[in-house]
Amino acid sequence: MENFLPEDIISVRGCGKSQKGNLLFRELICRHKAEYDENIDPDHRRDIAIRIIDELKLGRFLKKRNNTGLYFFVMTYELAIQKTVFAMRDCRLSKTSK
Repeated sequence: MENFLPEDIISVRGCGKSQKGNLLFRELICRHKAEYDENIDPDHRRDIAIRIIDELKLGRFLKKRNNTGLYFFVMTYELAIQKTVFAMRDCRLSKTSK
């Protein structure tokens, strides 16, 4: 898969920074960051991630294939939730370390 839609979230370091889907994803992460920080319950944090994914609506979470590095695949819903939770955690760490 190499046909990216504007709403796609591309999961590759340094790639997709200006991608509309990635920009919206980061905006939603920042918008929900305070709620994430206030809750230590993993189930509640997962619910926050699911809400973020639902807000993205049309965006697909894409990840580069390890064996070729040239092609992308659509992540499963579970992987998209994990990516979102990790992004929330990393956003929290980067903001508090400044």
